[in-house]
Parts: sequence; C-alpha cells; structure tokens
Amino acid sequence: MKILFSPSESKNDTCKEKPIDKSSFIFENLFDFRMQAVKKYEEYINNADLKALQEL
Repeated sequence: MKILFSPSESKNDTCKEKPIDKSSFIFENLFDFRMQAVKKYEEYINNADLKALQEL
C-alpha cells in the first residue's frame, strides 16, 4: 500500500494553520484513528532502512 499526500500550502513555513484539522474530515469521530495511522506511518518511515522503504 502506498500513501500519497497532495502538495499543500500548509507544508511551508508561511502557513499559520494546522496542517490537519479535525473539522475538515468527514466522520470526525474517526479522527483519532486517522491520527494513529499517520503517527504509525511516520514512525515507520523515520526508522525503516532503505531496503524496507523501497519495498513499501
């Protein structure tokens, strides 16, 4: 599975808004689960070796 994030103005230094806002999602009650998934993914890509990342 590949997770792609679209380019966004919120990814630069000039943006003062939060990059992910709970109110911008459908099914706001699932927001915490979404954040868990994002954190696990970020943790994985920060700690995986090059071979594991290439296979991802």
